[in-house]
Amino acid sequence: RPLFRRSEKGYRFRERRLEMELENDDGDCMIADLRLGLTAHSIAGNNVKQIAFGWTFSNAAAFTNFEVDTREVAHTQYDAGGAHERNGVFALKEPLSWGGNPRDLSCTMHVKSGLLTKRTAENEIESFDLDMKHPADLVTIVVDFPRHYSVTPEARLWDSNRHAVSPQLVPRDLVHERWRNRYTLTVYAPRLGDLYGIAWKLP
Repeated sequence: RPLFRRSEKGYRFRERRLEMELENDDGDCMIADLRLGLTAHSIAGNNVKQIAFGWTFSNAAAFTNFEVDTREVAHTQYDAGGAHERNGVFALKEPLSWGGNPRDLSCTMHVKSGLLTKRTAENEIESFDLDMKHPADLVTIVVDFPRHYSVTPEARLWDSNRHAVSPQLVPRDLVHERWRNRYTLTVYAPRLGDLYGIAWKLP
């Protein structure tokens, strides 16, 4: 595949950054979704007014807070689905323009019981993932675990068919800040359609 597949929507991000703090043993988590340096990168992106987003957790989870930075977003629309999901669009205050200035979009959310923290009969692995539905030059995924939570995460690298990609084919770094139990995955030149994440075996 080409290194940079162009989105049919005609726009890309300089960086997609996801930050998640796992708060407790109940799996409550705080998440920041940052879409930085949004620009039109083809004529198809000229006058785009809506940027899609989507978050879905297990049926046992529930959003207790969802806030959008309004500096670039006029309003937010999402389907009235279950309490465990938010899928919709950010409506921009000003449409994208070919050659225009980059925009930064961001939202924060709190999700009750968003992640598993203990192994079950059905699930031995938990993860925090990003599905590359929109092109970006860089992907950063950050997970802050409680200091007492002892796991050893690995990078999850899947192609568009959800088959594992050889690590040698994905330029990336996975860094552990031991003092705060934080893991940061950085993927350079991520490919549209792939999925990247931080995955760990549940204790």
